[in-house]
Amino acid sequence: MSAEFRLLTRPGEISKALGAYLDRVSSPAQKAAILRAGAIVIRNAARKPPTPISEKMHYAYLKNNRVTIHPGNLRKSMAVFRTRDNDVVIGPRVIRKNIGQEFGRTVATASGYYASFIYGSASAFRKQIMEPALSGNQNAAFEAITRKYAEVHKIAVR
Repeated sequence: MSAEFRLLTRPGEISKALGAYLDRVSSPAQKAAILRAGAIVIRNAARKPPTPISEKMHYAYLKNNRVTIHPGNLRKSMAVFRTRDNDVVIGPRVIRKNIGQEFGRTVATASGYYASFIYGSASAFRKQIMEPALSGNQNAAFEAITRKYAEVHKIAVR
């Protein structure tokens, strides 16, 4: 089954094949699980260069408290989200609650609330970070989706 998809090289062909895959899946939860497999590949690519890592610690003042922002916080904040209509979205996770005195020491405490500040806008962040991550890894993401589809439907993948 996956052999027919290895020959796809253009984004339009991949989108068409992905749409055909998802049309065969009836459960919204299964669709989200299948899409999540590919999204994880893209998220991991977005956590690598050109996403910047600062050389030094930074500090922010939130509600009159000084909070330390560790280098690599933006990379660690990249996450996969499931929307209400079972789509999958990739981007920086924003923590809105008080987590203490540090952001970015671990993935759980990373918050990319300032991603649009670094690049000037959310659109610029998408163009400079997310689109290159997608374009360079869409075949790998599609292979992950193919494997997950086969796993969900218990089909042997060659």
